[in-house]
Amino acid sequence: MDLRSAGLPAREARKLLVERAWSDAAGEGIARRARALDVKRGILEIEVTERAWARELAPLLPRIASRIARGFPELGVRKFRVRMGEEVLAAPAAPPAVSGESAEAPPRRREPEEPSPAAFTEGDLLDLARRYLARAEERRRGR
Repeated sequence: MDLRSAGLPAREARKLLVERAWSDAAGEGIARRARALDVKRGILEIEVTERAWARELAPLLPRIASRIARGFPELGVRKFRVRMGEEVLAAPAAPPAVSGESAEAPPRRREPEEPSPAAFTEGDLLDLARRYLARAEERRRGR
């Protein structure tokens, strides 16, 4: 359904479209912790509340970009900007061209027992995030 034909102003309709595209492409778990704000000049602006989420999100962006490009081409997303408040934390290069789910995340240093982010289900991501945040909290308390 076209949101504008439902009586929404163009700005509100676009905002809902951006939010839906992000939620559909990233998954509910990620969308709850990293909020899509708007697409300006092909750059999807994403806001996180913790630096840890920006680091975890960065290698997932190529796959998310591919999903957005396929499902919501009218948004014209070419790049991402991840920020926390007014501070830009990451502005990765343009995502790969849309060619399916074959986009691989850039190599990252990981603990051996954890699989590649590409192998995660949404539940796995939530579990990993909980463990990561618990470890971060333990380190913070230990200081």
